[in-house]
Amino acid sequence: MVILSGLILFSDKVTDFGLTESYGFKSTKTFIWVFTQSLSPLLLCAGAYLKAYRISYTAPVYFYFIQMYWVFNAKALGFDDVLLHVYAFGFCIFSFITLYGLIKVLNYLSRQNEILLKNIRKLTAHIAINIRNKYIPKDQLKEYTKDTVNVVNDLE
Repeated sequence: MVILSGLILFSDKVTDFGLTESYGFKSTKTFIWVFTQSLSPLLLCAGAYLKAYRISYTAPVYFYFIQMYWVFNAKALGFDDVLLHVYAFGFCIFSFITLYGLIKVLNYLSRQNEILLKNIRKLTAHIAINIRNKYIPKDQLKEYTKDTVNVVNDLE
């Protein structure tokens, strides 16, 4: 479904599906192009919801970049221009490398956050148990416990 979301973007170049009505657009091909531009993200979302393989996202990224590049440079480029495909392939590689790096950084930060929380829990347990037993007089334990509970409840 994810690959299909990318492939339908070029359906206006291949066929007109036997349509004769342009629904107010300049031509049937323009109608098909606008319709597939609207349908493609919906198919992409449905494919993502169905847990598609990550590599399958290459097709829509590739085709979307070709569409984007072609829209801004339509007169200079044709559909079969070799440089268009080289640029699109390079953009796909760049996008996936960037995404991979971003995922690695987020995983690293998540691990560091887990280590920090683990250390905070250890220190809190140490303060709550060891310090209380060693340094708080027995007659003030009840008051110390109430103060500790109030501080913990005020934490965000």
